[in-house]
Amino acid sequence: MPADPPAGVVRRGSQPRLVTRAVMLSLGAGVLSLSRFGYGLLLPGMRTDLGWSYIQAGVMNTALGIGYLAGTVAAVAVLPRAGERRAYLVAFTVVTLTLLASGVTSEYPMLLALRAIGGAAGAVLFVAGAAFAAHLARASRAPGLVLGAYFAGVGPGIVVSALLAPLVLSHPRGWQLGWLIMGAVALTYLPAVVRATRDLRAVAEPSVVATGFSACRHARTLRWVLAAFALFGLGYVPYMSFIVAAYRGTGAGPLAITIFWAVLGLAATGSGWLWQPLIERTHAGAPVALLLAITALGAVLPVLAPNAVGMLASAVVFGATFLAVITAVTQLIRAVLPEPAWTLGITLATVLFGCGQAASPALTGLLADATATLDSALITAAATLAAGAALASRQRGVGDTLPHRPSDHPPAGACYGKVTQVAGRAFNPVAPAGHNSSGRTRAGSRRCGLPRQ
Repeated sequence: MPADPPAGVVRRGSQPRLVTRAVMLSLGAGVLSLSRFGYGLLLPGMRTDLGWSYIQAGVMNTALGIGYLAGTVAAVAVLPRAGERRAYLVAFTVVTLTLLASGVTSEYPMLLALRAIGGAAGAVLFVAGAAFAAHLARASRAPGLVLGAYFAGVGPGIVVSALLAPLVLSHPRGWQLGWLIMGAVALTYLPAVVRATRDLRAVAEPSVVATGFSACRHARTLRWVLAAFALFGLGYVPYMSFIVAAYRGTGAGPLAITIFWAVLGLAATGSGWLWQPLIERTHAGAPVALLLAITALGAVLPVLAPNAVGMLASAVVFGATFLAVITAVTQLIRAVLPEPAWTLGITLATVLFGCGQAASPALTGLLADATATLDSALITAAATLAAGAALASRQRGVGDTLPHRPSDHPPAGACYGKVTQVAGRAFNPVAPAGHNSSGRTRAGSRRCGLPRQ
């Protein structure tokens, strides 16, 4: 595998090129969606063929969540040492292999282990990819569009899995072929992601990372949004895990389920463009709260209107907003933390998200078994997302939460160039031509309360 380039560069370029690069990086998010959300489509066939209860089905995603949580914690140590590009490509390959391996076994322990391994690798893939996207957004005039283009990569993965629905739902062992096809699709993405990451390296040198840790004291200003993000992890999983089983339980056939899943995926694909203006104004919790509230509405619509119209409305509303929640939280991290701390901030948010994601599936399956209906799972999901919206609404603006006066010190994110200079190396890869880095840093150091260079 090619080594990381000797110096990290995320060059300022034309807007179309930056968006194109973000779209190519989003293929990693697409592979994550095949692993995480493709399971929801394959689940009805797996339950029928393997005789699983809802709790057994839920534990599969709990294993994925536990692996995801472990992988997120490991990413803190792995990324600075291995480099984000190498970690991204290795994690991409591991997730792809777990997809293929899931199609050649029907043993519950083996499938459980593959879900856990895929979750751990998927976490590293997500954190590295999100950090790349954050730095691409840094070089863009429209950061919300670049971030949205990256996270919207989940949508095409959902659409790809939707196309498998007729095959998966019509044959007893169709779920195994479904895993194999998704793994083969992931393999076709590999050349593009190798090219997309060729000259990217978003992680700073160890001294800069150490400085980033001290900058993470500003993460306390995000406590309400981070708590809301944990509830988002707890609330969105039941919908994506069990909505296809719930729809099939109403008597829907393969064609109806294919249309539903494809509409959800297409709505997710367009979410980055739809919410770009809102996301670019995300400097407090209100945009995140709005997106969580709309996502909660999408989750409960199948209960309020258990018919084809209600299901399609749910697919549009939920699909168009759930990825935007992740994008908005990432944008808020960029607004509050200095650039060397972005990866750490994204990792912290992902850990909390992973805690909710790990706990949710088994609890939801247990509830569904106890009530003999999946409506309870969807209602619980909607209530959890609504609670997250309430918490996010309490998040104050960045300038209001910092302990100093803005006139004396700029917001945390404004000091990124100065922090990296003090750490011993200029890590300002997108400085415009003619920019006097050393002079600006000496002046900026005084504003940020840092020693003179």
